[in-house]
Amino acid sequence: PQLRGSEGALAACRVSHWQGSWDLKFSGLMAWRGAVGLWLVWSSNLATCATAGSLYGRFCGMAVNREQGNGYDNHDLQVAVGSVGADKLWSYNWLMTTDVQEAGVRYVPMIKEPGRTMTNVVGDLPPANTAGIGHVVKGWNEPDNAQQAGHIEHLMNDPEAWAEAWTADMQVAKSKGYTEFIGPAMAQDTCWLDFFLKKCEVVPGCKDLLTYLSFHRYRTDCAEYVAASENEGWRDDLSYLLTYYRLMQKYNNRGFKIQGLILDELGCLPPAPQAEQIRYMSEFYKSTLVAVKTGNADVINRIKKTDWIMPKGPDAHTVDKYEPDMCTAMDGGPTAPADAVKAIQSLISVAWFSIYPHESFLFSDAQPQGLSALGQMYWDACRTVPPYTPLPLEPPPPLPKPAAGAKAAVPTAAALP
Repeated sequence: PQLRGSEGALAACRVSHWQGSWDLKFSGLMAWRGAVGLWLVWSSNLATCATAGSLYGRFCGMAVNREQGNGYDNHDLQVAVGSVGADKLWSYNWLMTTDVQEAGVRYVPMIKEPGRTMTNVVGDLPPANTAGIGHVVKGWNEPDNAQQAGHIEHLMNDPEAWAEAWTADMQVAKSKGYTEFIGPAMAQDTCWLDFFLKKCEVVPGCKDLLTYLSFHRYRTDCAEYVAASENEGWRDDLSYLLTYYRLMQKYNNRGFKIQGLILDELGCLPPAPQAEQIRYMSEFYKSTLVAVKTGNADVINRIKKTDWIMPKGPDAHTVDKYEPDMCTAMDGGPTAPADAVKAIQSLISVAWFSIYPHESFLFSDAQPQGLSALGQMYWDACRTVPPYTPLPLEPPPPLPKPAAGAKAAVPTAAALP
């Protein structure tokens, strides 16, 4: 039967991305390595997905809550809506519910750690498509960080042992109407995620309960950061994004249906002054991420000509067991710079981290428009990003042994919401 309204739009979004049957109309096919699945390359505009409960078309994200006297409230959200439009905006607060709402803004609830969020068990998750919630749910927050979900020591040290628990949590979410599942949000350890996905691959149902790869990025050198090939920090950030893109490639070629990447905490520590945050936002967020997403040829060519863009490894399928701190920089091969561009193009959304006791980074009641200089720059940049269109599936190059003398990327610090 033909679906109408938001239900039909939602179905169209899902069908246009993945489909296992032969009776669909499509514009192009690419054979799946190993041969069972099909990747659909389509030409239709995916902006309708934003109104169907997804994050497609919503590049403007906020990681923010209203704890510790930071002053975040409905007025701030209204200011953000006035800057970018409700249909381009989403937020989350590391909880299952929010009392800061505005019509049309998508709120994404979170299952913060296995089985629960704070005092709420997973069964307390509200139904999808109610109270500003779409059909997207966020999974565990930083299982590789002992201050977040990784306070469960076994979870932090043995990712393969927890794929069944992930499946159980997301099945509860699915029973409540959620159809898109943001994977465990990594603080920094991409190898943890590789081993988790390795086990998820063989756990019944797990592959279908992970729609996006999620990760965080914080820097302590924002004051000196510059988007230039000779800057190690910029190369580190590109290498970090490349690693997640390569993981998405790898596991989609192994039967997953990962639709894109979500960078859902981005900022400076410990927290940096506004001027330093503005520098990082200008150089990395605006002049790198947004520039690539909007097709800036100069920036794309600069990345493609940059050496020493190096993904993290080793590949989980080449070693027996995960060990904390095992990740190291690897030779990414000749396609690494071009793949770093594709990694940015694969970003569904980015959420700037705007939370600190008694301080709001993006908003300011002292300014006529209610925005800080950082907030003005953020909203001005993110609203220019067009709706997301996924790239065709390609197999990733194999990771070699660690490059001799390779220097690992600057570690990301963990947020403490």
